[in-house]
Amino acid sequence: MNFSNNKILVWAPYRGNVGTIDAVINYAAIFADIGLQPIFVELCDEWSTVPEIKDKYEIRSLTKSRMCKKIGKTNLLRRRDFFIYSFLRLFKLRQVISEINPKFVFGFLGLVQLLVASKNSNLRVFGSIQGYPRFLNSKIKKNFYIQIEDKIRKYLWKKTYSRLNSICCMTPSTAEKLKVFLQKPAIFVPNPLFDGVSETMQNFSAEMPVDYILIGRFSYQKRFDIGLTFFKKIKLLFPESKLHIFGDVSLKDIQSLNVLSDSEVGEAITLHGFRKDLWSYMKTNLNAVHIIASEWEDPGHAILEGLNHRVPTLFININSNYMDFYNHYGISSFNYLNNISMDEMNKLIFEASSLERTRIIQENLCKIFYKSHVCKIVSNLLNV
Repeated sequence: MNFSNNKILVWAPYRGNVGTIDAVINYAAIFADIGLQPIFVELCDEWSTVPEIKDKYEIRSLTKSRMCKKIGKTNLLRRRDFFIYSFLRLFKLRQVISEINPKFVFGFLGLVQLLVASKNSNLRVFGSIQGYPRFLNSKIKKNFYIQIEDKIRKYLWKKTYSRLNSICCMTPSTAEKLKVFLQKPAIFVPNPLFDGVSETMQNFSAEMPVDYILIGRFSYQKRFDIGLTFFKKIKLLFPESKLHIFGDVSLKDIQSLNVLSDSEVGEAITLHGFRKDLWSYMKTNLNAVHIIASEWEDPGHAILEGLNHRVPTLFININSNYMDFYNHYGISSFNYLNNISMDEMNKLIFEASSLERTRIIQENLCKIFYKSHVCKIVSNLLNV
């Protein structure tokens, strides 16, 4: 097939282990499947290190200097250096966009920069909002600096996002809120997270001690304090229970929350760090129940991955923004603030691990995030 007039420029500058990476890999495959030629424009070297991208698609970098390619690789400045650097490369981004002259532009992160750089073009630019905008979130704790930062973001979004051909959001509720905020239509377009039904379905036994799971980097959003508070109640009922934490979390982080004593942390908690093979490891080594304690998600890649692997899942922060989304699909939930008895806990585990329940959730919810389903949406969106 001749792709010469079917180029789609992909822009998604990132640092760290973010869920957007897998989604963009699958989006690129979808673009190729519908007859487009994905060309990645990277800020530094973020996509040149991803085999699924560098081995299949053309990549254009905005940075030649080896030293500058390292910007944002540490979290010392919470990657704000990477964010600032992206604005310093606007002229180069504008130049590269002009050179590629794509039929479509699809951005996932750094949309303000993309829209500024493409301002005077007639290109069709689509934006996927990868997460719930912090400035719309009234629950987050905001110091003075973050309040100023959010005001700047709100201003930039209002000034630039109106130029998007389509604003794609990962949940219907976020689409509705952005529609009101931007005074522009926004639509629900799920991320293509899965090829289909998972082949590594979890093996859970209610007769064995339970390994409780928390996933994510240490941040207020993930509310590890809630997860630990709930686990402490479980530990009193079932002393043999263990808690496994996957993600960028240290022993010092856990101790700083002052929920468990040092001896309890040492005896009951295992820190695994970030694991690419999380779900296969879990299937082989753990009798897992996934605890969801986040303050907000949109809708949460790790949550959906667990459900697609049919991992028993308990939602314990029932006032969080994502509960409206998940409650439609019959998930198991409990208010972590409430006391719980042994019988109630056993009932929760029984419900969450029901093969029929996990199957229904997988079939009704997870299929929305299958590549085949998203492919149809994207094809209609781009009209190709």
